[in-house]
Amino acid sequence: MRLTKQKLSKIFSKSFIVYFTLFIFVVLQIYFFIPSVRENSWTGSNPATEKIKTMTTEKKSIEQKMQGVHLLENDKNKKGWELFAEEASGSKDEQWILKKVKVRFYTDEMSSFTVTGDVGEVDGRSKDMTIRGNVITESSNGYFFETSELRYQADQKKLFSEDAVKMHGPDDKNGQGLTLTGQGLEIFVAESKIKILNQVEARKVVENKKFKLNSTSSVFSNKDREATFTGDVKLLYDSMMLKAPFAEFKYSKGKDVLEIVRVYDQVQMIDANRTGTCQELIINLLQDTMIMNGQPKVRMGADEIQGGQIVFSEKGKKIKITQMQLVRKGKK
Repeated sequence: MRLTKQKLSKIFSKSFIVYFTLFIFVVLQIYFFIPSVRENSWTGSNPATEKIKTMTTEKKSIEQKMQGVHLLENDKNKKGWELFAEEASGSKDEQWILKKVKVRFYTDEMSSFTVTGDVGEVDGRSKDMTIRGNVITESSNGYFFETSELRYQADQKKLFSEDAVKMHGPDDKNGQGLTLTGQGLEIFVAESKIKILNQVEARKVVENKKFKLNSTSSVFSNKDREATFTGDVKLLYDSMMLKAPFAEFKYSKGKDVLEIVRVYDQVQMIDANRTGTCQELIINLLQDTMIMNGQPKVRMGADEIQGGQIVFSEKGKKIKITQMQLVRKGKK
């Protein structure tokens, strides 16, 4: 039996329709009944893709987006913190993402620390925060701290960062304020206490004389402008080097200038034409005096001076020895 061309064409048409229908059915079965094919179709290591994968796996989805956000957290009938952001996005697990954020944290005395940054994250349950990108923290008494990231631990009312820190102190009548670099920052909000944790290097110019101070750590306050430096302190003032475990800077309240520099606990003094030791050394910048207390000894050339207290004035040209005095010549 011979098949005409017309009959062959009909047979092939029917076969093609049957096979095509089966092919479509198989594809639909794979797509709708094997979800892993769809869920695991992410490729590459793009950060945005990874974020979407995480949100898909953890079944998180953004629920709200707000513009011009202002939030206030009260603590024991007092302001705890106040938050402003250009935009906020929230998800089911109460995590909030903020853009162009500013948070003002209030101390017990209602002074404040104001933190600004590019992006913020807030945990709605714990009230913990993280602020990232061009982070600047300003104390209400004029100190500025720059870090790349800053975290807030709500249960301790503590701001902290492990990053490199740059600090700028408030200007005074002598010009630019104290500048400082270090590693790691802690701010105890309730107590108004600020601590630079490691590798501290501070600089200041007073009447054309340069201060350069290195120490392990330093502490500042939002209540006043005093500063404490701790651990392997090395203070270079003009041509004089002072070494001690501790140092303090104290400002004159009436004249708005750095007045007292105090180093203490086994002080070593090294100058161009003299060396000395004592338990406490006080530089009064306003009176232009340097006082050595606690078994002071000063060696100038072959002579060593000991006394209860030794006072240098008029840029070190005059020396006054009080209490017990002893002048001993060099070794014979």
